[in-house]
Amino acid sequence: MIIPRKENLVIRLENIVRNSDVIQCKILPEDSKEYGELKVNLSTESFEYTLPKGYDWCESHVYHAKCALIEMAKSNTIVNEKTIIWY
Repeated sequence: MIIPRKENLVIRLENIVRNSDVIQCKILPEDSKEYGELKVNLSTESFEYTLPKGYDWCESHVYHAKCALIEMAKSNTIVNEKTIIWY
């Protein structure tokens, strides 16, 4: 029996900054060499983002990044960089 290997999914968050009710960062999905951006309004949890060209399939990556930013803000543990891996 062959067991398929699960693929790990990755997004890297860099230059994470919080200003009042907004937390934002650069996002680097998977093997991209170009950055996108993510901005989250902490009051409403609404968000805006851009992904690098050709990475539209990484929308779920943005959701993971959004959740990580909100959790950082709630726990008051803002770091400059964070890598998120899931499968």
